[in-house]
Amino acid sequence: MTVIKLKESNPIEAHIAQLKIWQRDCKKFQQTALYDLLSETIVLMKKLHKEKPNTPTEKFTHTAADLAFSDYIRARANYCCERCGKQYPKKSKGLQCSHHFSRRFYSIRYHPDNAAALCHHCHNYWFSKDILESAAWLHERLNQSQIDELIRLKNLPNATQKLSASQQDEIAEYYRNLLKDLENESQSI
Repeated sequence: MTVIKLKESNPIEAHIAQLKIWQRDCKKFQQTALYDLLSETIVLMKKLHKEKPNTPTEKFTHTAADLAFSDYIRARANYCCERCGKQYPKKSKGLQCSHHFSRRFYSIRYHPDNAAALCHHCHNYWFSKDILESAAWLHERLNQSQIDELIRLKNLPNATQKLSASQQDEIAEYYRNLLKDLENESQSI
């Protein structure tokens, strides 16, 4: 048996490469029906792969700290979109935690001034697309010193350095406690 390491990172290309190995073995052992079937399968897979372009999609990693922070931001906004005012149920997935500056800057990723609760439409179709209007909205929400502080923290030399597991756990615990305090306040009113 021959072991071949596949260099293709695309799973479809990896399957095609494996099928070609089987096809070669079928030819070697004169299994013509299986050889023909594999040939047709390879052609079909290549055709389908070309028709469906490999569009890159942004993948988000949600840690316990991310989830606790997002829950706090939504609760802080009283489960209401901070731009259009649409109200959401407490555990709804429609209200999103939107970061003003990218999440890749760990120095401000969990900063409460760097996030707002926005509905799906306001987050993905307004905030991400209409840069000038969203910048003006940010200036209405935060004062200049808050924005300057976020920019200062964002520009620190180690701003993109990932946090350790213990730091992530501390952040998660901190925002869970803030959320409990916020919920207790709202129940006492």
